[in-house]
Amino acid sequence: MAAAVASAAGAGWLFSRVLSAKYNSEPVAPIVVAARDVPAGERMERKDLRIAQWPISSVPRGAFRTRKAVLARRSVPLVPLVAGSAVLTAHLSKPNGGMGVAATLEPGQRAVSIRVDMSVAFSRLLYPGAHIDLFTTLKKRRRDGSYTAQTRPLLQDIRVLAIGPDIDAASAEHRRIGRRRRGGGFSGGGAQQAARARRVVTFALTPEQVSTFILARREGKIDLALRSPKDKGKAKVEGTKLSTLLGKDDDDDKDRADAKANRRPVATAKQPPRRPRRARRRRRRRPKPAPKAAPPAAKKPSGPRIERW
Repeated sequence: MAAAVASAAGAGWLFSRVLSAKYNSEPVAPIVVAARDVPAGERMERKDLRIAQWPISSVPRGAFRTRKAVLARRSVPLVPLVAGSAVLTAHLSKPNGGMGVAATLEPGQRAVSIRVDMSVAFSRLLYPGAHIDLFTTLKKRRRDGSYTAQTRPLLQDIRVLAIGPDIDAASAEHRRIGRRRRGGGFSGGGAQQAARARRVVTFALTPEQVSTFILARREGKIDLALRSPKDKGKAKVEGTKLSTLLGKDDDDDKDRADAKANRRPVATAKQPPRRPRRARRRRRRRPKPAPKAAPPAAKKPSGPRIERW
């Protein structure tokens, strides 16, 4: 047993010597690496980068030679950068593409957010980069004053940009592991706080879809459904009405039947038209009698006034 361990250690030492001799003889080139762990979507500064000497044969494609070249792009990492890892163009957003979620938007897209149920947040059903369908439930008032509801598809094949503050799945996992190392764990207050942050889902829409989404959110309730990223087609679904679940007649058909019954019958070839009603004669109003003139006042007698004793 000891001989086997000694032989394995000797083989490892010999292999490391061969590799060191190979790379010591190979020329190196300076590239930019991360000086610390940089989360995705965060703006990088000069102190976050450093220069490292890498063998020329191992320099990855898209590496930067100077820190000035990285900072001049004014871009953010799309994936979390680990300390010591090379900074590549594939890991960064487009130049002057903004920070956070704005860096993940394509031209002509808009970012909107919605709060989901706690069951969706705790189950980790959604993740950045997932594709979802949106369903809306709207209420309708019938003629008798009661209400009915209907659920129908709103938007399909929508790309999720962020879950809470995380714009990629690696950042979410890195944040979860960091919380566990700090003593937060996966249950209790730490998990509930993280679940509340994951309740906010941000996704990308076109300007036309944004108006549809805002109207449905204000007038009804919106739910999300995860779909396969391989499924690019759009399903033709008419929706489900409350009367269908209860096994009753269609409310819309009933409303149309009531409206049809209240309409006046239309004259056809089989049914002769109704005779027009005679116009009612207006009664002539008699003129009011003129008010009687008041009788004239009696005249006082003229002449000398006779006083009686």
